[in-house]
Amino acid sequence: MESYLCVLEQVLLDGYLSAHEEDALVRLAMSVGLERDQLAAIHMTYVDAMAIAAWADGTVTDSERTELHQVALMLGCRSLS
Repeated sequence: MESYLCVLEQVLLDGYLSAHEEDALVRLAMSVGLERDQLAAIHMTYVDAMAIAAWADGTVTDSERTELHQVALMLGCRSLS
């Protein structure tokens, strides 16, 4: 799971998940035996951590909110309010 998180963080550095990067994540998840529900939990935890970091200064900017929504959508997470 740790290797998946490392790769996930790397591919999302530019704020875009290409088809090639998505395929690499799928192959990695399969190779380490992650199931769909585990991936959903990992992705939600990742987005939650981003939200916590954005809120650390007591304000979530429009830019941060947009990034959170984009990452959540790319990872198939539920919509953020």
